[in-house]
Amino acid sequence: MPARQPSATDADVRSIKRAVLGRLYGRAPLPTLVGLDAAVDAVHTLLRQTVASSEGNTALVVGPRGSGKTAVVERALARLGEHSGAHHVVRLSGFVHTSDRLALRDIARQLLATQDLEHVLVGSFADAFAYILGLLRTSRGAGGPVAPVLFVLEEFDLLAQHPKQALLYALFDVAQSQQTPVAVLGLTARIDAVDLLEKRVKSRFSHRQIFVHGAASLEDFAQIAACALRVDAARDGPVADALALQFNRRVADILAAAPVAQHVASLFEFGKDARQLLRVFAPAVARISAAAPLPDV
Repeated sequence: MPARQPSATDADVRSIKRAVLGRLYGRAPLPTLVGLDAAVDAVHTLLRQTVASSEGNTALVVGPRGSGKTAVVERALARLGEHSGAHHVVRLSGFVHTSDRLALRDIARQLLATQDLEHVLVGSFADAFAYILGLLRTSRGAGGPVAPVLFVLEEFDLLAQHPKQALLYALFDVAQSQQTPVAVLGLTARIDAVDLLEKRVKSRFSHRQIFVHGAASLEDFAQIAACALRVDAARDGPVADALALQFNRRVADILAAAPVAQHVASLFEFGKDARQLLRVFAPAVARISAAAPLPDV
């Protein structure tokens, strides 16, 4: 799509690349989560109940890969930080934490970063986990409120395949006992994830599931790309206002071009994977320069 290129500085180009590529590769959140407002509201309500009312909560966030599960949880956590008091967020992943002992070590690191952890990680899993939570309670001082802990478990189905499921049992048991305000959110692409739980673990799970379906229409799917690609001079700056306006016009032209629209439609029909969609545009953004600051395909 040859077109006259506007003037731009190296600082403009660096700002655009940093902001747009960050969104395309998932390092930065999208300004708008298209079609996911209901899921964000549901997750935010659950987390707010734990932080504001010290309720124990457990839930699964279920949806296909690339549908926006992690984005939904991160947006709910960001919204939570605007209105709530102090709380801890512990992030675990079934890809990284391949055993309950590894998960326990990382829980201790994230909650007790300033303390010596070696003496914590001895004995049984249940005893060590109870000791970590005990230290967390005493760290608030006598009579002080206990800061809620929000556990985000990516690839929940992989964590459910650990022998004896000690990690999941301990987390669900604490959430049910109400001794420490805890919320446990498991993220999974498997709709049968609950069936992977052992009977004793399943009995302590609330069976609440929040479904994330991704883009409901081709228009919404294309809008995801538009949200990631558009530049806001105030948010993504320093970028000249005139350059941001021309950049956004070029983005609209690219998305409206027949070959691009056909490719977006094929991705939508194939799997609605937003991550795959966004990475299609990364090379075009990576090629921009001060001499040619508008993307081309």
